[in-house]
Amino acid sequence: MTEQVKCAVCGKVTTKQVAFQVYHQGKPFYTCGSGCREQFMLNPSRFTQAAATSPTAGSKTSTTPQAPKAQTTSAPPPSSKPQPKKKP
Repeated sequence: MTEQVKCAVCGKVTTKQVAFQVYHQGKPFYTCGSGCREQFMLNPSRFTQAAATSPTAGSKTSTTPQAPKAQTTSAPPPSSKPQPKKKP
């Protein structure tokens, strides 16, 4: 049985083997996809408070490799909100 984790950004429950693991201040957080990972990395403190109070579901037995890990940086916030991508 694989461990399930909750996305720190949108709250979606996914398996640990497909989630993106992101570190902030030395602690691991999980996101369900690259879009949520990008949002987390833009403003990690916005999501770490909510993720710290939300329990994860499932058991803790997993023998599969982990998703790539990303480090957050302490870059200054962008001067304006990111614009949504335009559809072709």
